[in-house]
Amino acid sequence: REKKTGMNGKKTKAGKKKKREQRKMSLPPGWDQAVDPGSGRVFYVDHNTRTTTWDHPGQLQPQNSAVHEAQAQVFQTQRQIEELGRQVDLLLQVVASRAEPPAAINKRRLELNELLTRTELTLDNIDSHGSDHVRAARKQAIDMAEKQLARLKGAQF
Repeated sequence: REKKTGMNGKKTKAGKKKKREQRKMSLPPGWDQAVDPGSGRVFYVDHNTRTTTWDHPGQLQPQNSAVHEAQAQVFQTQRQIEELGRQVDLLLQVVASRAEPPAAINKRRLELNELLTRTELTLDNIDSHGSDHVRAARKQAIDMAEKQLARLKGAQF
């Protein structure tokens, strides 16, 4: 591979930019690349887990990669639970306003209950790979789902 260098033998800005673009193209889904303004170093943003790292995701060790994937799965499930929570909010508003017939409200309540339960069960299939961080995030997601299920159960339909 030919390096683009200036007269002083150091890499040129064009060479550095090309290398950054090549590395950016090889990022996994949900990842982005940025430059730290203070140091000029490239770092990587995992939008799946809302974390950053100096290491290119392709350079992660297999165990770290498995933990990282587990974290991404847990955070994705948490976002699904948050969305279901918003749907529970809307349903409770409909209940309070009595804008829909009880049969329709009960049908939607049962649907949300099933979706939350299924989402909660997917968390059981996520291997923590020994990571306390993954275990804690998984427990937090389960607690979030349980809270929404309790809201559905406690509401007067």
